[in-house]
Amino acid sequence: MKLSVDSFDRASRFVRTLARPLEQALFSHHFEQPAAEAVVEALDAFRNPDGGFGKALEPDLRCDDSSVLCTTTALQTLHELDAAPDEPMALGAVRYLMSAYDKKLRAWPIIPAEANRAPRAPWWHHGGQKGATEHDLGNPRPEVLGYLWEYAEESVGAGLRDSLTAAVVGHLDTLGDDIEMHELLCYVRLAEARNLPRATRGKLLGKLTPQVTRLAAAQSAAMADYGLRPLDVAPTPESPFARAMADRIEVNLDHDIATQHEDGSWHPNWDWSDRYPEAWSRARREWQGILTLRRLLALRSYDRIE
Repeated sequence: MKLSVDSFDRASRFVRTLARPLEQALFSHHFEQPAAEAVVEALDAFRNPDGGFGKALEPDLRCDDSSVLCTTTALQTLHELDAAPDEPMALGAVRYLMSAYDKKLRAWPIIPAEANRAPRAPWWHHGGQKGATEHDLGNPRPEVLGYLWEYAEESVGAGLRDSLTAAVVGHLDTLGDDIEMHELLCYVRLAEARNLPRATRGKLLGKLTPQVTRLAAAQSAAMADYGLRPLDVAPTPESPFARAMADRIEVNLDHDIATQHEDGSWHPNWDWSDRYPEAWSRARREWQGILTLRRLLALRSYDRIE
């Protein structure tokens, strides 16, 4: 089964007309004329003077203030663009991350206390604690560490990066089968970080592959619910996890083709409209643009578009 020409046209029309400028720029970059500069310019709208990112870059957190959550989201986009190690926007983001680093716990708080001032999903409520928490050891610490390997930055010493790497890999062992899907995704992003030592990458992949295959949905019905989808960890055939989940990926691709909505988009399968109806309405539309772009990229990567 492949996404039809008409279905692709409806999806692309949705992104072009109703998605945020960032997703529009990414769509153009991937499907039309490569233009990383236009994507960086669109991403800059979410950047704050401190080098961090906020302003609802992650749509479920409507806070304008910088957060580690939104800053790592921005760095995901720069990683997608294969940004150079000395990309100024990335270096500024790393400087912000180092300013938010909790030296005592050796981790990063995923959201700041300022998050509570703005509409947000219930899972992004700040509990009032200072600094990071034990939960932050698995999310976002591994992902942040990956960006410290990717981008050259004088404020990140090699000794700190090496010691954090040992701590993060060691923490993965303590999680075992209790690892949560978002923690797993943070470790996957670390394993895929550029410049990560080969031995560390190999060790991580050996530990993560059985967890990925354990947690990723295998049946189409499960993929309709909120949870880890095979394409979340293997969005392209080049992913190190693609071979281990080949059959599930085919099911995931079929599921996505079958669940496209009439307006051409794919919708989020979560909801917080009971808390902030107006904010959720906007966030939902933003997620539609994000998810539609992700689906199209994965479908193209696996040759599932006519």
